[in-house]
Amino acid sequence: MTQLILFYIILLFFLLGGIGTYFASRKQNPMIRKKNWLKYFTYFFIVAFLYGIICVAEKIFPWICLLIAFAGLIEIFRLQKMISQKNNVFYPILFVYMLFAVGFYFFGGLSQPILLYSLFTVCTFDAFSQIAGQLFGKTKIFPRLSPNKTYGGLFGGLFMTVATCFFVGKMLDLSVFLGLAICVFSFVGDLSASWVKREYGVKDFSSALPGHGGFLDRFDSFIVAGAFVYLFQFTMDFQLLYCFLYLSCFFLVILFCEFLHKKGLSAEYTRKFAHSLSCLSCLFLPFFFSTHWYVLLLVILSFTMLYIGNSKHLINSICSVERKTFGAYLLPFSIGITYYISVWCLQNDLFFILAISVLAISDPLACYFGKTFKSKIFKSGKTIMGTLAFFLSTFIICSLILWSQSTGIKIIGIALGLSIIVSVIELISPKGSDNLTVPLSIIGSLMLVDKILNACI
Repeated sequence: MTQLILFYIILLFFLLGGIGTYFASRKQNPMIRKKNWLKYFTYFFIVAFLYGIICVAEKIFPWICLLIAFAGLIEIFRLQKMISQKNNVFYPILFVYMLFAVGFYFFGGLSQPILLYSLFTVCTFDAFSQIAGQLFGKTKIFPRLSPNKTYGGLFGGLFMTVATCFFVGKMLDLSVFLGLAICVFSFVGDLSASWVKREYGVKDFSSALPGHGGFLDRFDSFIVAGAFVYLFQFTMDFQLLYCFLYLSCFFLVILFCEFLHKKGLSAEYTRKFAHSLSCLSCLFLPFFFSTHWYVLLLVILSFTMLYIGNSKHLINSICSVERKTFGAYLLPFSIGITYYISVWCLQNDLFFILAISVLAISDPLACYFGKTFKSKIFKSGKTIMGTLAFFLSTFIICSLILWSQSTGIKIIGIALGLSIIVSVIELISPKGSDNLTVPLSIIGSLMLVDKILNACI
């Protein structure tokens, strides 16, 4: 019964997709209209075929996954053979692809509900992203990497997929968070395939599938998402899922900041906006992770994402500031180190929450007031108003958080002393190093206060 209901939902979505394709294509020339409809019906056949295999001949599906992965491997070798000179990225691409291909093959052997949910999520996200992009897409996300990806398409596809995954997940007894993670990995797979094509200077991997290009043009998202689903099901570790969801949130924050930057907002403000949102979301790390290893993985992946984005000039909203700063690179390590010392070593969540709260709120406020009221103190660019804003906001944050644990005049004194120390540290920290020195100075000061109070008692 569930299979039939899900099939009717897919048919309904394809009907909506057909209507969207009609309105998106009616003002285009006949050749483009013909290509769009060819792509539409080919996609319908592919989805119906895969859905039928999973429902009727589930044991065959791993072999279908193997054939898809093998066809993609042939296309990668074909690209390398086409160019006259050897491409240095061929072997890294081959190695990474083989990892995902193996995961995708084992994904094919998972239970029927998982396979149906994954196929449904990937197809829904891919289809509605394209339709929303054609109807509402104006601002491109990564023009040089993937010119057809727009913010309208991404968020339209994400909204429709998450909304439907909420209901489909209840039918199949699966989490909507898993659906969100599948969407993100589908997008990553699509971007990765686009990057490979740009490296080789081709539009499509091949012309095997009418209207779509090659197998990797059609199944890139499914291969990467399927490999992730297998990894999650193999470990059955929700902390791993939380780790990737956190990374997905950081990725969406960066995309939103890129959108704001392209609309004219200065990089000084967009990077602080990303800084604040990322730090605020990290306040919940102690509640999601019981070991520091997943936080370490999150730190490494976040740093890698920032490094690749900067080296490829993809995240101008974060890295295109005039002054020389390493703050963006230091932030993931700062959060990781603060978590390790506070939560894992000292087993004190309060230290972590206080340090990250100051980093999330006081630092962006200092930037805003410093830029608004320019009165430099040092050559580093620190200003009187910025430092004052940092001090006052730090004092308020420390007072509120410490007051929640204990009351009395001594709490105000501790908050005042802590704010002075941290403000001085922030003032003398050059080139974004305050992202690391501020939380460490807070932890050190709190440890000292704790020892003094214990000695007095």
